[in-house]
Amino acid sequence: MTRVSRPKPVRWIVALLATALVVATGAGLAMLATGSRTTAAQGPTFLPPETMVYMETRLDLPGDQRENLIAFMGKFPGFADPAAFDLKVNDTLDRLTRESTQGEYSYAADIEPWFDGEVAIGITDVPELPGWSGDDVIDGAEVPDFVGSLSVADRAALEAFLVRLRADLTEATYVETAHGDVTIVTYQDHAAPDPSFSYAVTDESLLFAAQAADLMAALDVRSGAQPSLAGAAGFQERFAGLPSERLGALYVDLRGYRQGLESQLSEVDEATRAMISDGLDRLPDSVAATLRVEGDRMVADMVWSDPDGATTPTARSTSLAARMPSTSAFYLESRDVGQTIKTTVEQAMAQFDEMLPESQLEQVEDFLGAPTEDFLLWLEDTAVSVSLDGDQVSFGMAATITDTTIAAQRVERLTTAVRAAAAFGEVPFEIEEVDVAGSLVTTIQPVSDPSFPLPDDLPFEPSLSYGIHEDVFYLGMGDFVTDAMQQSESDS
Repeated sequence: MTRVSRPKPVRWIVALLATALVVATGAGLAMLATGSRTTAAQGPTFLPPETMVYMETRLDLPGDQRENLIAFMGKFPGFADPAAFDLKVNDTLDRLTRESTQGEYSYAADIEPWFDGEVAIGITDVPELPGWSGDDVIDGAEVPDFVGSLSVADRAALEAFLVRLRADLTEATYVETAHGDVTIVTYQDHAAPDPSFSYAVTDESLLFAAQAADLMAALDVRSGAQPSLAGAAGFQERFAGLPSERLGALYVDLRGYRQGLESQLSEVDEATRAMISDGLDRLPDSVAATLRVEGDRMVADMVWSDPDGATTPTARSTSLAARMPSTSAFYLESRDVGQTIKTTVEQAMAQFDEMLPESQLEQVEDFLGAPTEDFLLWLEDTAVSVSLDGDQVSFGMAATITDTTIAAQRVERLTTAVRAAAAFGEVPFEIEEVDVAGSLVTTIQPVSDPSFPLPDDLPFEPSLSYGIHEDVFYLGMGDFVTDAMQQSESDS
């Protein structure tokens, strides 16, 4: 009799937990839920206040998120009927679960009965980095200490599932450890590289971690015996202005990460240590972000504390969206882009100052007609669009400018450089300049070479155009610039 190869038991456990996490990759999958009983997340209540990274996914759709998600998904082809979509999602989750467990389990029968829709994980320490500390150089960074949680709707159903799972994994050894009134179960497979995996069941959560000690600490936090991340002042401050009705959230304690990382830099050479420390100095103390759905859009909110000396972009509105095509599938606006580029270039030049000969830098700046870091300082707010039209994709950018005269001078210098390179045959391009709505548009396009012809079926127009019109700088592929300069708001 031929023995059927089965996946390692630990892969089964992780796969089943990951199956619940799979739904986080597409917000529409959360429509399986019927709506949350509360907007408060459980995750922060079992993690210590010094947690480095916290992530949550609210597949229970708190507050208005279920209704909004149904409206949002209904705008996509094939998702107009919520009932049909639920069926598609159930089939997808069942298929994913069966594939990850070689047909042993299904989502509908084995996970959905007990899973309540909230997934959370916290990284509680900075892992030891390779070759930076310790007596031996290790091949790769260690797995950080973490604790995860899946919210539980029916503890009895979960425990019945775990009993079946343990019975199926006959090659595994389990060690049970009592911690208060909770039992921590540790899976052990001494033949595997990572021999242990621990979990614990409470009335509201299935907790899991690589180490049983981390679960003990989490249970102490959850019981109130130790302080929690939920009660940490920094965590509360970051999330105070963010929506509690959301699909997910992220929190990163960069101050704690810096302290943990700097403690490992003793064996790094002084120059590298200084470069890393300088980079860390520019990071905010902490960052928090949420993702929610609002009828016809996904909205990501982010808050952070600026490091000393940082410049915060000004909050303002623009009309740049009116310049973008109606076929735009992606649109992003950024503020004070020129200043951001200046700061980034200054930091890079400071880091690599010794590697840049002064004479070469002077030649570059003579050509640019301005200090390198100031060359694009005339850019103010920038909008980027990626549009789809049939099987063609196009990219375009529009930016408000602070000084039209300086902007025109800088753009002309770039055009002169490209024109000179093309004239001397250094680049296989040609330049064409045309008048569009009273403004000059420059187009750079490749010259056809019979020996290396361009494919006829490219998914984009192989040309790049740019120009300034009514105090807006445009850059884009194909006809983006000419269309944007003449486009009415109703057609955008």
